[in-house]
Amino acid sequence: MLREFFCSGSTQQLAFAYVGLIIFVGHAVFKAWLKVALNGWYEAFYDVVGDNVDLNELGSGMVEKRNDVWNLLVDFAVIVSPTVVVHPVAKWIGSVWCYTWRVALIRAYLSHWDCGAFPIEGAAQRVHEDTQRFAEGLYSCFAILLDSVFTLVAFVPVLLQLGEDVHPPWATWPPWLLTIAIVSALGGLGVSMIVGRKLVGLEVANQAVEARLRTKLVLLEQTPAAICGGVSETRETEFVNIDVQPTAKATPPLVAMRGVLSDMWRNYRRIYRQFALFNTWLSIYDQMMILVPYMLVAPLLFADDQNDRITLGTLVKVSNAFGRCFDAMAVVSDNWNAVNAWRSVLRRLREFEETIYSRVHFSPTRIVNELDGMEITSTVEVTPHNQ
Repeated sequence: MLREFFCSGSTQQLAFAYVGLIIFVGHAVFKAWLKVALNGWYEAFYDVVGDNVDLNELGSGMVEKRNDVWNLLVDFAVIVSPTVVVHPVAKWIGSVWCYTWRVALIRAYLSHWDCGAFPIEGAAQRVHEDTQRFAEGLYSCFAILLDSVFTLVAFVPVLLQLGEDVHPPWATWPPWLLTIAIVSALGGLGVSMIVGRKLVGLEVANQAVEARLRTKLVLLEQTPAAICGGVSETRETEFVNIDVQPTAKATPPLVAMRGVLSDMWRNYRRIYRQFALFNTWLSIYDQMMILVPYMLVAPLLFADDQNDRITLGTLVKVSNAFGRCFDAMAVVSDNWNAVNAWRSVLRRLREFEETIYSRVHFSPTRIVNELDGMEITSTVEVTPHNQ
């Protein structure tokens, strides 16, 4: 999947693949820089707003504070103004990049497609839908991963410095804030992996049953007899002057599709149960971690020792830096549902590539139709056209 986009194809495609990758990484670096700049701005702004100045007294002090607030607002506008152009352009290039990757995969799979080979389960879905989900999922996962890496690179030094400057009486080790963030993220990931361990297998099974339903619906539209098993006695014919003998009555489509609908509901019921359990855990986990930095540092606003006392701006800066580092390290657990969906697509495409690239042939060709879990096999001799 990587080779078909980055190592093969036209020169134009290869150039766009690597240029898009550079822009992709550059956008992640820009977002990390923006977070650090805003974190410093928040500290300065809340320090000015929370400064204990008697605003009822007219004089240079109030005027100076008002000017400081306006200057900080101007600084905020300067910091965020590039995002008006950078974010839309980067997202547009990223969308085109994903589409180009998907088309490269489709062309590669079609070039290796052998009509005389053993049919692959859900081949049409894998080429059409799974390639799209792979490209979009990889873009999303890669964007989240890069954003997390550069966020850590930018905020770990900030959190280390804050851990040295701000600490309760029991926390004398400088990296205490970073240690708590790492332990919390690893613990959350471990629990998420345990709670969501069944989601990948359920998603793969779900894609298979969805492919069966889609195949049956196409057959029902094109060749109803293949699904319903007959032609209705009341079915009209264009040869109105010919006496047509009644045939066996067709099975109603709802009855014929009952098996696959039952399998699909059974699988979705298991998926929804697992998602409910997993989302409940994530909701509890996220809300707890929002409170952790405030529980650790907020009491220092009213510390007895003047040297240990912190300002409102410092509290906001600690909370923001801790949250950034924790979110970056907990990115896998927070996006476990999306990761599982993408892993299931990756597994299906790997199976498909192993099959089409191996070029396994059968003579005579076997055509296998699966109807409600029952395999019906027929053998058809393949005769060359020139004979």
